[in-house]
Amino acid sequence: MDRLRPSAGSSRQSKPSFTTGNTLSPKNPSTTTEPKLSFFESLSRFFFPPPPPPPPEPRDALPEDSSKLDGILNYHFSQLDKIMSEVHERNSQIERLSYTYNSIRNEAHMHVTSEKLRMRIQGVRNARNLLARHVAFHLGEIDRTACKKQSLGGLRDVPDIFRHLPSEKEWTAMFQG
Repeated sequence: MDRLRPSAGSSRQSKPSFTTGNTLSPKNPSTTTEPKLSFFESLSRFFFPPPPPPPPEPRDALPEDSSKLDGILNYHFSQLDKIMSEVHERNSQIERLSYTYNSIRNEAHMHVTSEKLRMRIQGVRNARNLLARHVAFHLGEIDRTACKKQSLGGLRDVPDIFRHLPSEKEWTAMFQG
């Protein structure tokens, strides 16, 4: 079931680190010192402190009834199917608009028009990318519900519907471009 859970922080790029972080003290090897910050990093943290972590997302309580858990699983699978169709729709729209954009972007008399079209393409991309949060939510709920069902003894093997879910790599590919 863990394969269904979206990987945390996979979409974020890590910032380059200029220090080694915790270092052992030469006098007492069992103690650690605070990470050393560059002047610019400490100045940046002073003026722009990191935002507080977001509160955990609320979750619905899961019932103890195996048939109700089946209904919840079906709901989340259905939502993923609908989202996948929306993503494919958006990708198709991006492809069609990009084709038009590429045909007019070098025309001198179409500069403003091509820029507006480029902005429209970006808007469609943004709309598509907002769906990634919903995919992560539904995958997490499927995993959580399936684990609950398994703890009740109702899920002995992996149902076929799990096998037809796109892999993390396939989901990522849907949100590219």
